[in-house]
Amino acid sequence: MRVSADFVCDHDMPKPWATCIECMLLPAHQRPEPPAPTPAPRKPNARPGLMPKTAEDPIPDLIGDRDVSYPVWSFVEHMEGEGNDWLFGEQGFPWGLRQGGWIYLRSDGVLGARVRVKGIGFREVRREHTGDEMLNLGPGPTIEVDPSTWDRCNHQLGDLAERQRQGYRYLITTQDGEIEHLMADMQIPPELKIDPPSLVSQTLPGHQQQGDD
Repeated sequence: MRVSADFVCDHDMPKPWATCIECMLLPAHQRPEPPAPTPAPRKPNARPGLMPKTAEDPIPDLIGDRDVSYPVWSFVEHMEGEGNDWLFGEQGFPWGLRQGGWIYLRSDGVLGARVRVKGIGFREVRREHTGDEMLNLGPGPTIEVDPSTWDRCNHQLGDLAERQRQGYRYLITTQDGEIEHLMADMQIPPELKIDPPSLVSQTLPGHQQQGDD
């Protein structure tokens, strides 16, 4: 039975779940239980670009207007299996990435797969995408993606490959599937007909987005 915070048991002991031996010896279904803890006040919205460091930290919204390529060592392992709905967030906040935009996987000078982004997240367990349970990097930030949108592609980077070995690299996808690479601080050409973002679910593991009650 659930009791109030000021409950005194039949043996005249306050807080019987912690101090009364006789209460503790009762069958489990008769033993007094403490009141449910008061939920901690919700933290204010995350500052733009501030990646979560704990499960309680607020989640920043994506605020960019473009797509991104993301360095990996293999395409298939990211597209298939249990971990195909997230990517590691250790590279920091993707400032240019748009909500519902494309994340392209980049390896050996090729953009070989793409998926729609849902938003920033946080996970307690983050195993390498090999599926090896021994390779758990532990709690940390993630980039959450919609696994139903995985798509193979084969875009050769050519001369750009040498400059795009590490980190995020921004680009934009047009309505006809072409890719336009964007250098740092480069604006999207206004004449481009941009592939619209996906209206994927915004519900992320263990978190409420900014503005939720």
